Amino acid sequence: PDDALWNRQWGPKRIKAPEVWENASVGSEDVYVAVLDTGAIYDHPDLAANISGILPDGTYGKMFHSNGSVTKIVRSGTPSCDVTIKGPREVDYATVGDVGGHGTHVSGIIGAVGNNGTGVSGLNWKVRILPVNVFSYNIMYRTQVETSDIIRGIDFILAAKRAGANIRAVNMSLGMWASPLEMEGSAYDLKIKEMSDADILVCIAAGNDREDIDAPKNVSFKGMRPY
Repeated sequence: PDDALWNRQWGPKRIKAPEVWENASVGSEDVYVAVLDTGAIYDHPDLAANISGILPDGTYGKMFHSNGSVTKIVRSGTPSCDVTIKGPREVDYATVGDVGGHGTHVSGIIGAVGNNGTGVSGLNWKVRILPVNVFSYNIMYRTQVETSDIIRGIDFILAAKRAGANIRAVNMSLGMWASPLEMEGSAYDLKIKEMSDADILVCIAAGNDREDIDAPKNVSFKGMRPY
């Protein structure tokens, strides 16, 4: 592809994406991928053409906040990480597509428009990215995610699929290393299963802490597991 930063991308080459593009497909605008993360910049020049657009409920998506509130995204705007924030309550979340930047980064890996002479090349040159923000700012002005918000985000994804959005995969690049917990049968576990039962491929980060999960170097990680 002729994307400006293609020569700096090692990931797509490592998984032989160019061979797939050449011999199989560069993606499809009929396929939706939900990104459960910090949101996404809806008018990003390398993403805008692949953002899902207006949903059946009349919004671009939703943000689920740790205080239980929900913000409907009505238009795109400047991500909060690019503006001066004196307090989370001063952010107009309805016009902030991404509260931290990570979701835009992940969305670009999945679906930045390829071969358009701009930015990077996503694995899918054509796709419908559905950003679902489940992160909020805490008192230290750092982003954090609550399990309850993840569950609400999953419910939103399931509702969008039932409404007609052809959601085939969901990406969840979140989580951390922690003491072993019994997840089987939990509300979180059941929601993950519900997505799988709805024919959605669930992709979850393994570890998410820059560690080799087979041989962690940080001794504090030994005896622990990613979730």
